Amino acid sequence: IDTAAAVMEKALEIVLDDDVSHEAIRAAVKDVLLPGRGVCRVRWKPVIETKPVEDPVMGGDLSLPGALPDAEPLTQDVKIWETVNDEYVYWEDVLFDPVRQFADGSWMAFRHLFDKESLIGEFPDSEQLQRMKDANKLDELLKWTEESAAKNTVGSGGALKTADKLGDVIKKAMVWEIWDKTNRRVIWFIRETSGIVLRVDEDTLQLNNFFP
Repeated sequence: IDTAAAVMEKALEIVLDDDVSHEAIRAAVKDVLLPGRGVCRVRWKPVIETKPVEDPVMGGDLSLPGALPDAEPLTQDVKIWETVNDEYVYWEDVLFDPVRQFADGSWMAFRHLFDKESLIGEFPDSEQLQRMKDANKLDELLKWTEESAAKNTVGSGGALKTADKLGDVIKKAMVWEIWDKTNRRVIWFIRETSGIVLRVDEDTLQLNNFFP
């Protein structure tokens, strides 16, 4: 009993000291009181380091059979730390499957805006994106600004037809992070240019109810 109480006390201390989660909850409460929808998502942030694989028999670093003594050892990615925070989501940056109750939903989606550099940095393995970059056609995706996105109701409206005339205003791509509960995967999708799937992530969190 003492051990369980100590664990609960420590957990409460961490929650109360977590300024990020505290501010996220406060913002979501305001959204509940004003537009009527408050949304927070849980964000898991592991710290991964590459470390040598330990030889389970002889001890020390493990190398490939027959490797020279000065050969590089085998390595593996190891989680050395992790944090879990609540992250505020603006109420118009989320879409839900239109069902009678949330438990029946098969998908939900979060809206993100990426400038050119962050788009390429986040999705370096997207072949379609790289082809558009090589053809100097990335501007076909950068049709939004923070202001134009805020004025368009989530899930409706279109990108600016005059985005190429905005001068020095930072233009961004609108990317949807779609959580597909049926197939337990996360799809990163852009609606512009007839639609581009930037990446499909596997269900690494393995949550019982899938959604974050």
